[in-house]
Amino acid sequence: MPNPFLRCDVLVLGAGLAGLRAAWAAAEAAPGARVLLAAPRPGPSGSALANANARLGILAPDTDALREALAARILALAAPGRVEPALVRILLEEAAARVAELAALGVPLDRDPGGAVRRHPACFVPDLPCAVLLPDLPRAQALLAARTLNLGVRFQPGLAAVRLLPDPKGAACGALCVRLADGSPVVVAARAVVAALGGPAALFEGSLAGPGSLGLGPGLLERAGARQDNQGFVQFFWSEVPGGEFFRVHTLAAPGAGLCAADGSVRPLPPGVAAHAAARATHCPAAWGRPDAALDRFLATPLATRPDTDGTLAVALADGRRTRIAPLAHSGNGGARVDAHGATTVTGLFAAGECATGMHGADRVGGAMAAAALVFGARAGADAARHATATPPVPDKLFIDLMNKTRQEWPASPCAAAPGPAPLPAPAPGALLGIFKHSKEIITQSLIVDLLDSPLPMREAALRSALTVVRDLHRIA
Repeated sequence: MPNPFLRCDVLVLGAGLAGLRAAWAAAEAAPGARVLLAAPRPGPSGSALANANARLGILAPDTDALREALAARILALAAPGRVEPALVRILLEEAAARVAELAALGVPLDRDPGGAVRRHPACFVPDLPCAVLLPDLPRAQALLAARTLNLGVRFQPGLAAVRLLPDPKGAACGALCVRLADGSPVVVAARAVVAALGGPAALFEGSLAGPGSLGLGPGLLERAGARQDNQGFVQFFWSEVPGGEFFRVHTLAAPGAGLCAADGSVRPLPPGVAAHAAARATHCPAAWGRPDAALDRFLATPLATRPDTDGTLAVALADGRRTRIAPLAHSGNGGARVDAHGATTVTGLFAAGECATGMHGADRVGGAMAAAALVFGARAGADAARHATATPPVPDKLFIDLMNKTRQEWPASPCAAAPGPAPLPAPAPGALLGIFKHSKEIITQSLIVDLLDSPLPMREAALRSALTVVRDLHRIA
């Protein structure tokens, strides 16, 4: 009789940049090991490989001087979040080598007419040419996926993890998933698990999260017992709505630009706020530890104090064009606390990419998350493979019993009634209030708006993730 569950040695959850690199590393580190890559969709996933511009900057300093300068900037940007200097050092020392591996696969890089790889400045470091540009993300994703499949990795699309599974000693030994095609349960047994689940942006009603990002990582890691840091530091980009095109918010300080009043007139930014706008030209996301956050607080205040609005702000540009903008959730700087090998505080559970933290704090240099996905994806995948080969498999009976129990408890209809709202903890002391949600109740209900027709266990995972992020959410105004 075949086992009523899937079994592998290393389970990688997520097929974005971190997940693909982790699967690649696991297969190389343990030839012959069964590596399973599970993800919600078959195509490009995540905020890195599936962004709307099909282009991606990756931090990749190529000199000791650049690495030293960047380390200082990254540590300075971390407050009031937590950063681990040793992880920053690893990130900067290995990023260029990981990018070189992509180039060896044939991934296109932006080059000058002589063929040399161009290095560009990045958010928060406009004076440092430290990032390389991938100008063709579909091609990059196809080559990365081909590399993992050629190494024998098994790809299982259409699965969304809703719970990480512990063995009797509390070590990670697999995941409970939802098959998105029909809402049925799927149990995956593994000797090691790599969480490459992305960040929390998809939980927010206004989101720039890439396709395949469900935002369930914070809740899954919290329920598994993994220690987490920086979850309250979500990156928001002012964007035009509808459409989501990035809006260069500092341009509102130009003569003739400003906020549109109810009578159609244009109200310029106050002099003090306009002075901060110039500094805002150096970075895209709203920052948590910089003086120019005053610009974001000024713009966000009407959205927080007037719940009768649609959550957008009418603005006028110097050229006369008018549009509406809102701060949309782009990514998170928080996640599971990991060590140099991507290991979390739970035995057998590793994390990489946007659901891991420590290599940046409250704010991060542009391209650092993509670099972290490559560097720590490779490290987490390799160490997960080593852990798996040294760990005996959990007996089949545990998973058979779990599968039988899950089938009995699983809702007959994937559209069963949603759970009632859970109580939200108070914001952290000193948290900046009122980003673009108008109350804690709205956050609870609308964070999971896109999952209301999903199987009940997925909605429970989304609510747990929402509570994990909201508990410490730092807000603009």
